[in-house]
Amino acid sequence: TNYAPLIKDGGFIVFDDIHWDSVRQCYDDIKQDYIVLFETMYYGILMKKEKTQKNVDLANLTSKKLKSLYTKLRNIEQQIQKKKPTVNVGVLAYNHEKYIQQCLQSIVTQKGDFNLKIVICDDKSTDKTAEYIESFIKSSPIPNGVNLVFLKGEENVGMVKNLQRLLEACQGSDFLALIDGDDYWNEEHRLQEHIDFLGSHPECALSFDSIILYWENQGVFGPHPLQHAKTKEIYTTVDIIQSNIIGNISCCFYDASYLNQIPDDLFTSSFVGDWILNIFYSQFGDIGYINKPMT
Repeated sequence: TNYAPLIKDGGFIVFDDIHWDSVRQCYDDIKQDYIVLFETMYYGILMKKEKTQKNVDLANLTSKKLKSLYTKLRNIEQQIQKKKPTVNVGVLAYNHEKYIQQCLQSIVTQKGDFNLKIVICDDKSTDKTAEYIESFIKSSPIPNGVNLVFLKGEENVGMVKNLQRLLEACQGSDFLALIDGDDYWNEEHRLQEHIDFLGSHPECALSFDSIILYWENQGVFGPHPLQHAKTKEIYTTVDIIQSNIIGNISCCFYDASYLNQIPDDLFTSSFVGDWILNIFYSQFGDIGYINKPMT
């Protein structure tokens, strides 16, 4: 009670040992005026902020990230034997006959300490994309331990529904990477670098790397204009709402433990793409940036 007036607006107060009767009484009094961000049977985290709807909504976002981080840290703490992580790579394919084999080649040549599964969703292409995918699977040397699944579309459902279908097929792994069929990765340790990054940044739910764009009319490669000026390592939901700094789904990498929390309602609008997906995903944790051109 004596310390509370010293805390700035928007500041935090942490109560430990709230299971003690003497502490619990004080805690229950204080939290009537504060917004509860996180609470266990042993401690509570409160934010000193007026309980307006806007403040409560922002606090709920922070609260969700704290709960995700708490679960992740508890899992790390209780993990006795380290297992080899599993990575699912989802490929969005539609009329990519000129690029799809280079895309797939950049995936199967990835190196690192993980088990890899590749899921390709073709949205009933009208060109030879499906044929080239089948040819790649039959004729290309696929490394041991790489599982490759090809889901041919029976009908054209559009980018949004094809993305939904792909995400459903990619559930069950530790990590997820997505890539468009006309993109490729130019760093063979790209997946491993993202695994290492998220492992050392448990506060992050996803990460992304720099992307190089090919300006076809000029025949030149160059940086993504929105990424080029970014120097921070960690970004938030507010950052990505203000600007699509990630720029493309092919440079994204996800902690896949939150995949099953993506609601079907998210895919009811044709507006949904990587930007909206990443905004939604960022409520589970921050966004990490590997400032290295790997896509």
